[in-house]
Amino acid sequence: MARMRSGSELLASPVRALFDDLNEGIGLFDATGTVYLNAEARHLFAQERAEVSSRSFWAAIEAAGAGSLRIAFDRARRSRSSEAVEHFVSSTGRWYTTSFRRTGGVVWMVSCERTHPEATDVPAQELVKHRDEFLALLGHELRNPLAPIVTALQILKLRGESSGERERAVIERQVRHMVQLVDDLLDVSRLTRGKLNLQRERVELSSVVERAVEKASPLLEEFCHHLRVSVPPGLVVCADSDRLAQVFANLLTNAAKYTPRGGNVAVRAARSGRRIRVDVTDDGTGIAPELRARIFEPFTRGIPEGRRGPGGLGLGLTLVQSLVRLHGGTVRARSSGPGRGSTFTVELPTLTQEECSETTPNEHADARSPRRRRILVVDDNEDAAKMLGSALSALGHEVRVAHDGPHALAVAREFQPEAAVLDIGLPVMDGYELARGLCALLPQRPRLIALTGYGQDSDRERARGAGFDLHLVKPVDLNDLVRHLAETPHAARC
Repeated sequence: MARMRSGSELLASPVRALFDDLNEGIGLFDATGTVYLNAEARHLFAQERAEVSSRSFWAAIEAAGAGSLRIAFDRARRSRSSEAVEHFVSSTGRWYTTSFRRTGGVVWMVSCERTHPEATDVPAQELVKHRDEFLALLGHELRNPLAPIVTALQILKLRGESSGERERAVIERQVRHMVQLVDDLLDVSRLTRGKLNLQRERVELSSVVERAVEKASPLLEEFCHHLRVSVPPGLVVCADSDRLAQVFANLLTNAAKYTPRGGNVAVRAARSGRRIRVDVTDDGTGIAPELRARIFEPFTRGIPEGRRGPGGLGLGLTLVQSLVRLHGGTVRARSSGPGRGSTFTVELPTLTQEECSETTPNEHADARSPRRRRILVVDDNEDAAKMLGSALSALGHEVRVAHDGPHALAVAREFQPEAAVLDIGLPVMDGYELARGLCALLPQRPRLIALTGYGQDSDRERARGAGFDLHLVKPVDLNDLVRHLAETPHAARC
């Protein structure tokens, strides 16, 4: 058995009948990249076929929010020790222990229902639910005070005020950092629950990297790093351009943080057979050998225990790995050791036009210069409402501000807004009720934009159901908001 490298060699034998009849979920990963699953494993992991490619199997696992299985598998594949992980299977409503062990050229997987869960007052799935609710609330509460700060900074830019420029830049940089921390927390929550969906389209890799560089440039410039980018034209991938830009921005940000001032960072891309390879290299602090095996695990930071290092929660590389795997790719880290720099290599498949056309493309509206519009802004946070109203007025729009639903309806009756930007958590009546009220009140349907601290997928669905054209999360970039305000409302909504 140890000499076998193909699962078909083993499972073509009489062992196949035993393999299929076992009550445990059994899987066999062979060296050809094929996964063989018995009936119970197919049931547990939502697979229709007994033989699947490892790429499609792990993509389904990641989408189901069980990324910890891949970590255990990778550890077992690198060693001869058994690796086990406990995980919840939503289709059965039960917890399972899944173990991996390498035997020769194959890796075995065994999944058993957990028979002796720890005694707790609250079921584990309830704890997970409460955790996710807490993260959603945390994001909302942190984003609300950030929104007026960001808008105030954008007003200062619009006015071109030079006094306090240095202080403004510091505030802007720190706010951007805080926004990123909140977004990382919520993205990890979505990934673990399988709630993060990709919107794929055919994209030129060079444009994705360009956006990533733009996102990471403030930190690269702060540390006076020298950046070189070499991405030849014609490298096309089928990807969610926003999420892929996030991958490379996180890698560039990581390189900037762990490279001493004035260091060198490089991005190089090339075609490698049927895959596209992107290397992000730095000459920074490097990665200790004992850290490499867990560099992509949540909350891992590349600093010795007890010492302070660059800021962050240790989630950036976790997101990189999860997002790359959702794209059917791989990412790995290499370093010759402390002080010798590091290289992170992302490999992505070059999908066919047919594979890409099965997915929904991102819809990016042209950032047109909008005509003057009548805009109603409603937010019970008076600072947020005032700052956003001032910013839109500075751009030439006619703006009215209200702080609750009844007042907003009274203003709208007279003002007849062409667009409305509404907070959701309003007193008296929430933003959903207000949206329906505006649709019923106004003869000409306005463009409705929800601007809120709530950013879960369920919040977006509820906003669509209430008639909103768009759901944006605080704090919003003013240019993005203006571009969206210029679009035509969906006549079928409300």
